[in-house]
Amino acid sequence: GLGGCYADLGQTGQAIEHYQQALAIAREIGDRGSEGSWLGGLGGCYADLGQTGQAIEHCQQAAEIGDDIQNAQVQAEARLGLAQVRMYRGEWPEARRAAEAARKHGYGPVLPQAFAALGTARLREGDRANAGEAFAAALSAANTLLAGTRGMTSVLYAKGIASAGQAVTGEDGAAQAARRAFEKALTVAPLPGVRARALRQFDLLAEADTGGALTGIRPILAEQPRGTR
Repeated sequence: GLGGCYADLGQTGQAIEHYQQALAIAREIGDRGSEGSWLGGLGGCYADLGQTGQAIEHCQQAAEIGDDIQNAQVQAEARLGLAQVRMYRGEWPEARRAAEAARKHGYGPVLPQAFAALGTARLREGDRANAGEAFAAALSAANTLLAGTRGMTSVLYAKGIASAGQAVTGEDGAAQAARRAFEKALTVAPLPGVRARALRQFDLLAEADTGGALTGIRPILAEQPRGTR
């Protein structure tokens, strides 16, 4: 839990230290579910540092453990991590396949991010029609979760990414929806680490925004909120 908190705050070194401690304990007591989760957490941290080879290695190990023990959460989170790292590397077919695998596990809390990643990969492959379908699914999954209490922080940012993706595919009103989602997310949870990840994903969409639909939205994510320095 401390690892996740430090990662959200953008204190990646501290996050890695705590994840490694938790991983050692999980292995010592034979808790394979936790082992998979902490490997996935480490993968996310290495991705934040730009160490994508390390990130892929850890996420793949987590996915293998999830498959071995048939733990849908570990399976979905690990493959979402793989999808995100592949996106950062510009490996769009691999990102699409990992995102498709992540959402097929049916683990609700990661569905908004998985569908958003799938939409981004499809968009960057030139498949705008199916990208729009994936972004719509991401919004639907996000709204379902936001009606309850699970995954509030990550889901709010995922909703903004999905709306931004819809804007690039030509959906009316989507750019305004993305702006509102990001503004709400930054008001509720102005966490530097989470904001930085969202900005990185937003930039992947902006590179495909030939029509300028996202103009003026990036500064909302890029500006450092007061009180978080």
